[in-house]
Amino acid sequence: MRVAATLRGVSAYTALIALIALIAIIAGGAGCRLQEPVVDVGFADGPLVTSVDLSAYLPNLIGQTRYFRRRSVHRRSTEEERYAKQWHTWGRAEGLLAGLQTGALGHYFGANKPQDGQSPFPWPKLPAGKGDAFFLEFDPPLIEWPLHLSPLRPRTQQSRVQSYGPKGNELWEGTATRTLTFQGFADVHVGGRRYAHCAVVHSETTMSFGFWFRVVLSEWVWLAEGLGVVQRRERFSGSLLVIIPFASAYVYELADAGELPAHSNTGDDRIYRQHQVSAWHRAAVLLDRVLPAPRIAGLIVETSAEN
Repeated sequence: MRVAATLRGVSAYTALIALIALIAIIAGGAGCRLQEPVVDVGFADGPLVTSVDLSAYLPNLIGQTRYFRRRSVHRRSTEEERYAKQWHTWGRAEGLLAGLQTGALGHYFGANKPQDGQSPFPWPKLPAGKGDAFFLEFDPPLIEWPLHLSPLRPRTQQSRVQSYGPKGNELWEGTATRTLTFQGFADVHVGGRRYAHCAVVHSETTMSFGFWFRVVLSEWVWLAEGLGVVQRRERFSGSLLVIIPFASAYVYELADAGELPAHSNTGDDRIYRQHQVSAWHRAAVLLDRVLPAPRIAGLIVETSAEN
């Protein structure tokens, strides 16, 4: 790769801070440290829980839009904003990329990237040209939420990850490792409402691109039975060119759950299961802030059915 192309890649990859995802969550940046939640690894009147079936906590959200309140954990920050998530049969779209009509992500990068005269991916314009954008492709797809987890046996998966610039040009190949642990049960108060006995899952996703980038996304997620995610605490951290650290942390709280669509046994169970398992295949990531405290402005994740 030529020097000029490499420098463009570095710019594009002040981006690589994610997914991821939609990716979220562990180095201690001043003012943006997340406190580990207190959970109960069992029932008050029952035995130790050795496994949990997450399918009861991952309802069918296909066709639904939910809104979350997002706020920075930085002690000097008071900002709070609404952040949208939309679920589709092919995956989900978030933030500024929610509602975008794009077609399959695979048409925008690598061997299929748009040529002269063809329409590129419609990235939204950011104020003053700030931010960055990139694509990711995981092989094999990286499971976001398995259907079963145990506090005694964390689940780890490794995948090859290929990164692409905003115009589809190939950047770097790396490895992605995701570890999930069921931490127990806990009540959580969100927006004046108490969600009892939520399943709390901790995940840590690390993406390494050799000398160029290392990104760690850590998150704690509260899953309410029959409702799904009601709170998520995430932290991005890592380094650029080994010597330039970055870190940011955010909390997402459910603001509007809408009405859950009823799941019919006569429907397409393959699609429903695909939504539940939620394995990341391809992603488009838009950042409206980069170093030293990156933030995701929008995300599209295409999923595939995994066991």
